[in-house]
Amino acid sequence: MRSRRWLYLLAAAVLLAVGAWLTSGGDPPAPVSFPKVHMPRGPEKEDRERARARAQSQPQQPKVVLEAPPGAPAPRPTDPVLAALPPQVKEVAMVVEANALRNSDLGEPLIACLTSGGGGDALALARDAGFDPLTQLDRVSMFDDTVMLTGDFKGLRLDDAAAEHYGDATLRERPRREGDDREPQLFATWRDQVALVGTREDVKHAIDRLEGRVAAGEQPVLRDSNAYGEMYGVLQPSAFASMFDELDPKLSQFIRGAAQSVELHVDAMHDVGMVADVKGGDAAQVDELRRMMGGAIAAMRAKAVAEGKNDAADVLDLSRVLAPKGGGTSFSMELGLPYELMKKQLERCAEAGKRRRAGRAAARDGGAG
Repeated sequence: MRSRRWLYLLAAAVLLAVGAWLTSGGDPPAPVSFPKVHMPRGPEKEDRERARARAQSQPQQPKVVLEAPPGAPAPRPTDPVLAALPPQVKEVAMVVEANALRNSDLGEPLIACLTSGGGGDALALARDAGFDPLTQLDRVSMFDDTVMLTGDFKGLRLDDAAAEHYGDATLRERPRREGDDREPQLFATWRDQVALVGTREDVKHAIDRLEGRVAAGEQPVLRDSNAYGEMYGVLQPSAFASMFDELDPKLSQFIRGAAQSVELHVDAMHDVGMVADVKGGDAAQVDELRRMMGGAIAAMRAKAVAEGKNDAADVLDLSRVLAPKGGGTSFSMELGLPYELMKKQLERCAEAGKRRRAGRAAARDGGAG
C-alpha cells in the first residue's frame, strides 16, 4: 500500500515531518541562532568504518584473485543490503542506518517519538517474538513495495508449521486481515541475517539477488560508492515531486518533466543535513528547475520572516540550491535541520504520542465500564 510505505520512509527520515511544521500555522519554538549544519557530500570516517566492519564480517574471498579482463563488468557488492537491491526502481530505493541513528545524539528522542504511540505496541510484539529492534536491528532498506531488515534474527520465534524454503531463506505467508484485497505478503528470513516483507515475486527476486542468481553484468540501483550518510538512496522524479505537491504544485509538475533521478544523502549523527543531487537530461530545463527550487526556498523564508517565525527563517537560511554541475545537467539542493530544533520536535512528537495512547486507553476503559 503506497501511503503506508511512504509513511515508513518519511517517519524514518524525520525530515518532512519538520518540513510540515515549518509551513504550518503551529506555534514555533523560541527563536534561536542556529550554527552551520554539516552536509553529507561524500563518505566520511564513520561511513568508512561501517563499510570496513561489514566487509570483515562477510565470507572471506579467495586469497588469489584474478584481475578482471578489460571491459568486464564491475563486481557486484558483497554487502547484502546493496546486493538485494534491483537494477532499477519504480519510485524509491532507500537505506536507513537504523543502528547508527539509534546511537546518534538524536537517538533517544527519536526512539521516544517512535515508541510513544502505537510504535510501543509494535516494539513489545517484536520483543515477545525474540527480536529487539533497539539492540538487534542494523539497517532498514526499502525498495518500492519491499522492506528489508538486517540484523540478528537467530532468536526470532515464528510458527514453522506452514513455512516453506527458497534457497537459504524461510518463507511464511503473512495472515490477511478481513477485507484486505491486496496481493498476499510474504515474511522471509535469510541466514538469520536478513528479514524481507513484500509480495511473493518481489521477495523471491530479492533472495535470488542475495544468492547471486542474477543476469550477467546486472548491477543494483545503489552501489558501494552511494552508501554514505545515515540515510541514502535514490528517488524517481515522481516520488521526489510528490514531496512538493501541496507546497508548490507548479514546481512539483516541473520536477516530473525536468528531472531524471534524485540521489539523497542524510547525515543525522547530531544535526540533520540533507543533500539531494538532482539529475536531468536537458541543461536548460535543469537550470530552470534549479532556479525554481531556489525561488521556492526564498519564498518560504520570506513568508516565515513576515509571520515572525524567526527560527524557521534561520533553518531556511541553512537550505540552498547550488550551482549546476555535470555539464549543466545536475545540481544539488541542501537542507539543514539543527540539533536543538530536531530535539524539540521529537520531544513534541513523544508527548503527542503519549496523549494519544492515554486517550485510547481512556476510551477502552470507558467502553468496558
